[in-house]
Amino acid sequence: MECKKCGKETEKSWRFCPYCGLSLRKKLFGFNLNPFKILKTFEHAFESDLNKMFSGSSDNIIKSGGISIKIDSTTGEPRIEVKRLGEKENTNVKNEKKQIHNLGSSRAIPQKASTKEPASRMFKQGSNLIIEVELPGIKSMQDIAINEFEESLEVRAYGTDEIYFKILQIPEEHSVSKSYFINEKLNIVLSQN
Repeated sequence: MECKKCGKETEKSWRFCPYCGLSLRKKLFGFNLNPFKILKTFEHAFESDLNKMFSGSSDNIIKSGGISIKIDSTTGEPRIEVKRLGEKENTNVKNEKKQIHNLGSSRAIPQKASTKEPASRMFKQGSNLIIEVELPGIKSMQDIAINEFEESLEVRAYGTDEIYFKILQIPEEHSVSKSYFINEKLNIVLSQN
């Protein structure tokens, strides 16, 4: 299958062109939305919340209740608006995710650290898929949190001077079977359901 935008070869099972980002599936409201533009909007909202969380405030409030995404195309170019819904205290938050690995209980999260997106790659090993995430400066699994959602994984790692954050797409009919950390690389093993 050929990408309609850049002309490079793609596979039918892919949702987006890995070269130019064009949606290879159905159009949303008649537009091919650029996933990189959408992710940039989420990244900005995430960094804003992360800065508030690590600003030294003694209030331990976590936003919950989800988000609202509004896509408005009445003025031509689609405009994306993301809003957070509700607030709850940390002790009452209900997680709608499956925690694969949580941070060690004694782990202190750095107050002033830069957020980075780590490099990652996926490869096949036997009947499993392996996602390898490079986490320079991370010492052990105690510094890493992994959450599995319906179609993605969230990886957070906390070093001395940096925080790593990455959302990874999980291929259809796969789920996490195990994870391990060796030589500053997190390896997540995905098995077919």
